[in-house]
Amino acid sequence: MRRQLWQDWAILGAASWLYASPFVFGIATLTHPAAAVSWACAVVLMVSASEALAVPDPVEEWMDCLVGVALTVSPWLLDFSDERLPAVNSVGVGLAVTLFAISALGRRRKRAPPAPAP
Repeated sequence: MRRQLWQDWAILGAASWLYASPFVFGIATLTHPAAAVSWACAVVLMVSASEALAVPDPVEEWMDCLVGVALTVSPWLLDFSDERLPAVNSVGVGLAVTLFAISALGRRRKRAPPAPAP
């Protein structure tokens, strides 16, 4: 049985919040950049975290890192940094996802079996 990491569950939870947050903040339209980036990143994170739970592989954590960094810088790149709640949400969730993914990469590396000799 594959051992699941708590970080994958945390990323799945963060993705769920990220998907719901535009509705909570009252910006749930595709024309709002914060909502669009939240939904797009949430879907990618949900798929990636689900895949990591089913078949653990470092590729998912690297993808989560990239999505986390993209979320973190998106308020400035997409010009919604003046909207406090969506910007703080994007930066906070982005940093959390990045840290969870880096932590998962470290744990997977420690538990990786030695490579077979040729």
